Amino acid sequence: MNKGVTLTAGSGGTTVLTTGVISGANNVTVLATGGTVTLSGANTFGGSGKTVAINSGTVKLGNAVGLGNAANAVSITSGAVLDLNGQTVTATNPLTINGTGISSGGVLINSSAAAATYSGLMMLGSVSSIVGPAAEISCSPIPAR
Repeated sequence: MNKGVTLTAGSGGTTVLTTGVISGANNVTVLATGGTVTLSGANTFGGSGKTVAINSGTVKLGNAVGLGNAANAVSITSGAVLDLNGQTVTATNPLTINGTGISSGGVLINSSAAAATYSGLMMLGSVSSIVGPAAEISCSPIPAR
């Protein structure tokens, strides 16, 4: 895909699994209202000045480079969730988190029994929560506001 991409999962717990590679110099917006979009491909999309906007629902990583190019700025809107799912994300995507996620369950979570790591710059856009209900989440560098 070489244009701006919107990934959508409907309400009622719908799950969309993307196993193919999303590529191209594009922005990605995720609208997973009440559902989950799983990014399992070794994605290469984006680049300098490009964004990944998680605007609703849950984005679950099935691959450590699911968020695409390391230069992509990733933002999570209040009420949305990024699930690291046991991945070691070292691509250093700058991440801005906002809010407490869905039903105050955390805006950044790890649903896997395996530990997860997020090694990119992390910024708090508002009061936020990071929750590892199944296993720990390691963040480096430490989030700053």
